[in-house]
Amino acid sequence: DDPRGLVELLKQWRHSLVEIILSYSSFTLWDITQAMFCLVEEKNLVLERIELESLGIQMPLVKAICFNCPNLRTVNLQKCLSLPKKLR
Repeated sequence: DDPRGLVELLKQWRHSLVEIILSYSSFTLWDITQAMFCLVEEKNLVLERIELESLGIQMPLVKAICFNCPNLRTVNLQKCLSLPKKLR
């Protein structure tokens, strides 16, 4: 694994990261999914904004975000075509 990769970066900053904007990112979907799970696999009380527009994220990640990030103010899932329309 690349120690400077997205997963390692988010692990390092998990305790203080207030917002994450990955919309239209050039990272692979696998890297984004793994990195986001690092942020939200447990309670995350600092995260307030997540932007994941136009990415192929799946429901397990959305559920983890909803259950473990109680202080979120903004979640952008627009154009995430793998999710139900009502959720986007």
